[in-house]
Amino acid sequence: MARPPFEKARPETATEKRERIFKESTEALSEYQVDATNIRKNMARLRELRLAKEAADRATESTAVKPASKKPTKKRKPHHL
Repeated sequence: MARPPFEKARPETATEKRERIFKESTEALSEYQVDATNIRKNMARLRELRLAKEAADRATESTAVKPASKKPTKKRKPHHL
């Protein structure tokens, strides 16, 4: 509850301080939990993208045209001296 500006601020009582700290900590905890949930969702999304890309890469590797092997070279006859 906001006080009028002309009213002197009185010192906070111990009970009020405990209530304020409790309220702030519960708000911070809920923000932390929301952030953690968002991070886990993003990690799962990125993992799915990575796995899909790896699967696509493997599929392309297996269907890719393999280069023709080189023709075997003729064996040279040894030189007799």
